[in-house]
Parts: sequence; C-alpha cells; structure tokens
Amino acid sequence: MTLKWRHLWSRSKKFRNKVVRKYKDKTTGCRIVEVGDLSFISDRDYPYNWFERHYQHKHCKHAVKRADVVIAEDEAVAKDIVRYYFTPKSKIRVRRKS
Repeated sequence: MTLKWRHLWSRSKKFRNKVVRKYKDKTTGCRIVEVGDLSFISDRDYPYNWFERHYQHKHCKHAVKRADVVIAEDEAVAKDIVRYYFTPKSKIRVRRKS
C-alpha cells in the first residue's frame, strides 16, 4: 500500500503548477492567484486520476480562498471559480474577454 501512495504522490508533483500560479506583489503585499483551467473538476475524461484531481482541487481551493486578487484566464474560468469555490465576483479579474 505504501508503494502505491508514493507512486501517486510522485505523479502528482509534475502537475502542480499547471492549474494555479501564486504571486505576491512586493509593493502592496497583495496575494495574487492566477487560475488557468478548472476542467479537471467537471470533465471526468481529463487525464488525472482521482488522487491528482483531489490534490488539484484542494490546492486551488486553498489558494483562491487566501488570495486578495484572483486572475482568471477567461470568463468561463471566472464562472467556474464562483461556482465551485464560492469566491465573490469582486475578487476576480478576467485576463481575456471571449
């Protein structure tokens, strides 16, 4: 059983920074989180196994909750952030308008 968990953990390390990128503004001290894609939550055919999906969900949820500003890749991602993580719309900025 231990080997299986280690294997899953090592596989999840390569996916860590693909969904969420965290920054801190040096002048204001503001925490900024950039969210690229949340399709791993709704799309079951996504190439993550259950452990990677769970890890990404928890990591993204914690980062969005603690952030002062959330930058979404497009409007669909902004809607998903509000839908899945209950983040106020005033906290979200959209990078590209579609």
